[in-house]
Amino acid sequence: MPTEASRVGREHVAAFVERPVATKSPATANNRYRALTSLFNFLLGFGEIPVSPIRKMKPPGVPDVSVPVLTEDDLRQLLRACCRPVRVAR
Repeated sequence: MPTEASRVGREHVAAFVERPVATKSPATANNRYRALTSLFNFLLGFGEIPVSPIRKMKPPGVPDVSVPVLTEDDLRQLLRACCRPVRVAR
């Protein structure tokens, strides 16, 4: 991988973003892509690079994941545990 911003190409960015899809999660890959977008926009603004290597890339997709919802009974137990009176030792 190149260490100079001007030598970073689309293939380097793709490799960097695709790896977390396989090893972590699509959301991590998407976050890395978004961070790189900001970095390359910053570098463009300061004239460090002539063109962004990700200018026509699309961010990795993040599938919808359903989050389990607490049942009414689970919620009652949680509230009971959080709202117990605290006894102070004297």
